[in-house]
Amino acid sequence: MTTNNDTIIAALEKLDPTVNEYWTNDGLPNVESVRSLAGDNTITRKQITEAAPQFTRANPKLGEQAEPAPEAVETVARNTREERITAIVLELETLDAEIDERTLRRTKLHEEKDVLVEDRERNAPPVLSNIRKYINASHKRSSRASTPSTPLGASMGRRTGHGRSRPVFHQGASQTPRLTPAG
Repeated sequence: MTTNNDTIIAALEKLDPTVNEYWTNDGLPNVESVRSLAGDNTITRKQITEAAPQFTRANPKLGEQAEPAPEAVETVARNTREERITAIVLELETLDAEIDERTLRRTKLHEEKDVLVEDRERNAPPVLSNIRKYINASHKRSSRASTPSTPLGASMGRRTGHGRSRPVFHQGASQTPRLTPAG
């Protein structure tokens, strides 16, 4: 079914500039509203523009390029301003709710982290105690290594100068140095 311009113009004449649902944010007629008023779901934006190229919310007169009445312009501007304010307020409320939700989540995560860190510190052995244990174990190993447990170890100690049998010099009446093992 082909819609003629007269059907579209008849639908456009029924649009009230003070009713927000009939118009887009740009001030153009809402295609769905025109379709509903014309009884034709195939009407497109292009067809509406071709039928009435100058028709807008600010210029609701068909076939003329008339100046809109000052009160109509004021009403449109006021309605548009109020719609924008309402949209901004709704968006701000949505953002505030998201911020509150994320802040609450952040607080809960910080609390959970603090509990886990405290638990870790309570159950972890103290660092100083671990250092003392390491030093004591190291000292025991080194003292065992300096005490020869075999005759071979004792002779190796003597050769490197770490054993018990180091020469000692004695000076007696003859003033001749004499070597004797230390004992």
